[in-house]
Amino acid sequence: MVHYTNDGLFHSRNALRCNYNPVPDCGCFGDALILSNWQTFFKNIVLDVLIIGLFLYPSQKINLKKQLILSLAIFFAFLSFSYYNLRHLPLIDFRFWKIDTQIFDTQQKPIDIYLTYVNKASGEKQEFLSPNFPYNDSTWVANWKYVSTREVNPNVNTSEVMFFDREGNEVTNEVLGLPGKNLLLIIHDLDVISPKKAKKIRELIQLAEENAIPISIITSSIGSKIVDFINKNGIDMPIFLADDIDLKTIIRSNPGIILLEDGKVKNKWAFADFPISIIEI
Repeated sequence: MVHYTNDGLFHSRNALRCNYNPVPDCGCFGDALILSNWQTFFKNIVLDVLIIGLFLYPSQKINLKKQLILSLAIFFAFLSFSYYNLRHLPLIDFRFWKIDTQIFDTQQKPIDIYLTYVNKASGEKQEFLSPNFPYNDSTWVANWKYVSTREVNPNVNTSEVMFFDREGNEVTNEVLGLPGKNLLLIIHDLDVISPKKAKKIRELIQLAEENAIPISIITSSIGSKIVDFINKNGIDMPIFLADDIDLKTIIRSNPGIILLEDGKVKNKWAFADFPISIIEI
């Protein structure tokens, strides 16, 4: 809804709401926990109470040796946790591409197209599910005027990630819509692929080909980087393009692997955990 003011300015209802709720999420915990403004306020109250507790029970009352041991234990716990998540994958995945998510519906249903027409005389509007409208009736056609079209897609596609071939053609449906098992080898940046990583990638490709499992490389690198990667590492297979941020949404590891089965994420591996046998896939 649009609200007009006396001075000719106008504001949408959402814009007016933004004056009272300018930041819908505090962002303190990333995607792990979304907090509204009020939830953030009460969270801060709880933290303030805990801070008051520090003043009521100052650290000087705790034995210095115990303080040191506790501090070192917390430090190494955080260090170990961070290292594990960097080398492998985050223990808890909060993104769209987490395991057991149906990313794409491989049994694609037809998209419903609705056409809206308006009566030229009365202004009455009618919506028809194409092609079920009287387009063969000349009298109806003369009295009704086309207004708009809307589409209703019944297919599952929970991700907004888009893939392109090297010529710039979108191939998202072709990549995600393969029936059965399908491996996506995600490489954010081809420049970081060392000889050791390239060797492991070739072994994975060979394993997939021997077991007739389609595998594709998805990268954000473009142009000569792709050619150099192919020539340098002797890897000749389909390479598709995607946005770097989207690839990091799919999997954090560079490189990393996604196993899809009929459009559903069945498993994910960081480079350190690449499968070495078909049993693991």
